[in-house]
Amino acid sequence: MTATATIAKGHLAPSKISQLALDLKNPDRSIREEAAEALASNGTPENAAELCSFLYDDDITIRNLAAEVLVKMGAVAERALLQEANSPDSDVRKFVVDIMALIGSPVFGPTLCKLLNDSNENVVCSAAEALGRVKYDKSIVPLIECQKKHPSAEIQVIEALGKIGSNEALPLLYEKLQSTNVVVAFAAVEAVGQIGTEEALDKLFSLLSVDNVPLRNAVLSTILKLAAAGDRGKLAETWSGKFVDYLLEAAASDDASVRAAIVKELAFWNGEKVVSALIAALSDPEQEIVDLACGALRVNGDSGLKQIIDGIRNGDPLTQKYLLEVSAFLKSSELLDVIIDTVKSAEPEVRLACASALAKYNAPKAIDALLTLIDDEIGHVRAKALQSLGLIGDQTVVEKIYNHLNDEYDDVREACLAALILLSGSVTINLFKKDMESADINKRIMAVRALSWIGERDAADVLVGALNNDEAEVRRYAIIGLAKIGDPRLEENLPYLLTDENPEVRKAVVDAYLQALPDKAAEKIQLLLDDNDMWVRFYAINALASLHDESCLEKVVGIAHQQAPFVQMAIIGMLAKGRGPTAINGLKSLAQSENEDIRRAAMEALEARNAAR
Repeated sequence: MTATATIAKGHLAPSKISQLALDLKNPDRSIREEAAEALASNGTPENAAELCSFLYDDDITIRNLAAEVLVKMGAVAERALLQEANSPDSDVRKFVVDIMALIGSPVFGPTLCKLLNDSNENVVCSAAEALGRVKYDKSIVPLIECQKKHPSAEIQVIEALGKIGSNEALPLLYEKLQSTNVVVAFAAVEAVGQIGTEEALDKLFSLLSVDNVPLRNAVLSTILKLAAAGDRGKLAETWSGKFVDYLLEAAASDDASVRAAIVKELAFWNGEKVVSALIAALSDPEQEIVDLACGALRVNGDSGLKQIIDGIRNGDPLTQKYLLEVSAFLKSSELLDVIIDTVKSAEPEVRLACASALAKYNAPKAIDALLTLIDDEIGHVRAKALQSLGLIGDQTVVEKIYNHLNDEYDDVREACLAALILLSGSVTINLFKKDMESADINKRIMAVRALSWIGERDAADVLVGALNNDEAEVRRYAIIGLAKIGDPRLEENLPYLLTDENPEVRKAVVDAYLQALPDKAAEKIQLLLDDNDMWVRFYAINALASLHDESCLEKVVGIAHQQAPFVQMAIIGMLAKGRGPTAINGLKSLAQSENEDIRRAAMEALEARNAAR
């Protein structure tokens, strides 16, 4: 154990500490740092006095190290520092002031006040800054006088007054708010905000209407920083409820950036006045502000339901639309009634928003309103109403939804199909099973899609029959559905479908093997390596790569040079995962390709393998 380590545990006699002080000058950095730590852990007022002598050293490293130790000593070093504050060397006085600031003890207050009259401007500036750090409440007048005599310390004085937080400083700070020097004005804004009394807040909010945009933004930033940093409930109480009133007043600013910041803050406040202001913001010309208002209302709209209901009933169509979208996040019986009344709106966008909002209400009257909207003259409204009925999940409306599978618009038919899939159940399955016998090919495709997505065993027989359908799309979805169900009859049917005339069907077979018959997958899928469709070969190679089965690598390597570049890339990806010599030899062969991209990819795969060893 080193001597310094022993001292750190407090076992070495105080007489040895002088040696440690000398160790601070040792050229070995580790010895210097150990000595500094040991001195900080075993400090006495006498040690501190000795360390202060190092503040005179010509080596800045030694001075900084001594200062660091004195800071760590804290209260133990107070007496020595107070004595050194009278040093004839201005650099040492500056060092001492900075150390006092870092220790942060009010004991230094009177001495720091005296140093506000120092002959050296750097010492004065540091003393002003230090008084803010120690929060010496008797320094307000000396600081105010200081900035008159020493203009260079103006910023430090302002910042110190803010940190001390006395109302006594406000007149000067108000004066500085009007400074043409933007740095001074911004510092004053921050300081007034830190004082944070009702009077200070009054002054800050009054500045939100000034023409000086940078200053206005600084004021707003300070106000919102105050809100974000503390308990907003306490802020409101401290300012006698004025905080929200000020926010609401500022929300009407001509400056879009101010309005946006205020609306964002309003999300953290509740009450009817707040909700009313957010509703007004829905008419803002800036879409960003509208979006912020919608987000805020989703959070606090419950505190102003009366205002939201009134806005849905009497607002302009755009406001109605936004409030209806918000209402989906609030969900109350009162809102349900007003949404149902608004279903009769002449504005399609409003009816569309109603259809979306009603999805949250599993109530008979909500379902009745949606059944009205599925016959709306506008296709998008019909589609949204069908989606909402599917989300509610009431089985009694299945047949009414089903009737819209013949709608003239694709999006409505798709919404209808999605709703029926969500509802599933025996009624839905039976309707689609019946459609599988239809002469209308579109009906058969729609039905097999639905049955495959529902994936219920009740549909398995029909899906097995569809494997022989004349329409490739029907066969493909039948395979998908049976794989999802896990029907055992797939094992006997999939092999002949590997040679189906349609490539999409053959790709569906690949997926079905992976999903339902993984133990047979590698053996069967490799049959498609000779497929006449390059996209099927590509699909098969990727599927085989996912299985990590090397039994087919030899065949893959054998066909590699006859493939299109994108297929070769897939082969390289597969071989890169292989472990045996077949994979390595295959990569080496492809590294000789005439195609530069293929050569590079194969060589990179070989290099990656070598690096991994």
